[in-house]
Amino acid sequence: MLLVKAPTDLGMQEILQGLLDRSLSRTEVVTWHRAVLNQFGQDLPLSIGYWYFHSFSFLDIPLLYQDRNDFFIRDIDLEEYLFDIEKAPAPEVYGNVSRLRSHQIDASALRWPLTTIRHSEALTTCGFPAVRGSFEDRGDMVEHTHLMFDDAMYLIVHQFDEYADQSMLLGTDRDADKLAAFVAELDLEPDQFR
Repeated sequence: MLLVKAPTDLGMQEILQGLLDRSLSRTEVVTWHRAVLNQFGQDLPLSIGYWYFHSFSFLDIPLLYQDRNDFFIRDIDLEEYLFDIEKAPAPEVYGNVSRLRSHQIDASALRWPLTTIRHSEALTTCGFPAVRGSFEDRGDMVEHTHLMFDDAMYLIVHQFDEYADQSMLLGTDRDADKLAAFVAELDLEPDQFR
């Protein structure tokens, strides 16, 4: 049984490990999450684990996809949360593009919306996992991937609650030639360049 106390990054690691080894159920963690919010509100003493804590609200939400019934938050997402809190660097590299975990990015860097791309399996084919959760104050169900290419950071975001077949591509560099090279490197399908 989880005690209703303010979560810490160490406590988040223990909960994530409990979810992964099945010593904690998704329902138990969702109930604990609600109780913590009722007791302490939104402002919690978490650093990296802050958005992962808020993503717990989606742990028991099913996602119907291509005739499969799965949870929106998958075990692979829980593993990614754990690796990020532990500050393990992302190992994936494809050509000149490398993936970053949230602790590896400059959170203060301005990211401009650059284009939209057709939501496809191209990133998975390149070996870049997308991480699902809630990563902004609106509390949307999203999937995101942080990538580095030629000293520019790119963020690909897909919002599940808008039922769109598109993902937004944001970046720290607005250079059109660099963006075109990045899109070509990953064989993405842009809707349009801005």
